[in-house]
Amino acid sequence: MPRLDHAAHGGCLNRRRVLALLPALAAGCSGHQHPLAVGISAYPPYELAILARESGYFRDAGLNVRLVEFEDLSDAQRAFEQGKLDGLATTLVEVLVSRHAGARDLRVMRAISVSEGADVVVAPREIRTVADLRGRKVAVEIASLSHFMLARALQRAGLALSDVTPVSMAQNAMPAALQSGEVSAIVTYPPSATALRADPRWHVLFSSRAIPDEVVDVYAFDAQALARQPRDIQAFFQAVDRAFHRFGAEPQDSCRIMAPRLRTTADAACAAMTDGIRLIPPSEQARYLGPTMAMRTSLAAVQRALTESRLVGNNPALADCLEPLRP
Repeated sequence: MPRLDHAAHGGCLNRRRVLALLPALAAGCSGHQHPLAVGISAYPPYELAILARESGYFRDAGLNVRLVEFEDLSDAQRAFEQGKLDGLATTLVEVLVSRHAGARDLRVMRAISVSEGADVVVAPREIRTVADLRGRKVAVEIASLSHFMLARALQRAGLALSDVTPVSMAQNAMPAALQSGEVSAIVTYPPSATALRADPRWHVLFSSRAIPDEVVDVYAFDAQALARQPRDIQAFFQAVDRAFHRFGAEPQDSCRIMAPRLRTTADAACAAMTDGIRLIPPSEQARYLGPTMAMRTSLAAVQRALTESRLVGNNPALADCLEPLRP
């Protein structure tokens, strides 16, 4: 809280300075000194949070939000498990893996998007099918979405994770590793996936289109953060909703703001936002986390696949992580 320094003003306070300090004093007394730390990985739909910040929507809501930016989903997941984040934009895969590995109670509170072909296993054209990956190296983010995608692709081909050699690798290093032959395939997503699909040297062996409603992007927050700052989290979602509406009304201008972190142009950023991705608007949130809890079906499918691949244990309580929408 700012300190009122009488000595600096000859023992009396300048009235204009006092009025200027009132918002900061009110914020300090209202309990908002603890910033809401939210992890954001480099994936197009998550950039709507960046758009909310750059548009001043968090400020308009009186929120103290710190968006912590990561390259990969797995990096954000580790930061959460280490207690550095209150919440994060992620997928149901990371939610379940984190709940399995750590002590924090990660709660799914918001649906962001559904991958309908955005997440892909990419390989050179001479590798014709997923079955041809047997005995080969495949780049993934270990214990994260790409690891799950590889497991699902192999299951569909009648293989197991033990039939290939998963190689832990950051997303931004995967295209070069594929090109050099260091690995035979990679598991990736936009914006990297967009460029690879356009290159005739590579093709898609498997995509999230084959596993509908399993790759779901969400906002998830720790239960303690929810108990401590419920109004802040609610206001966070309201600000992100404003960003969603701005993107719909002003796509080119919005993409110009979001493009730099995706290391691409505004046109490419706009294309990536719908490249095998279905954004979930505010009007559809009740379908996923309202009374019918449609998200529960997706969680059950993801948990079943993770358990079969031995990426998590067989613990029914892991999927008990949906936080119903509050009025």
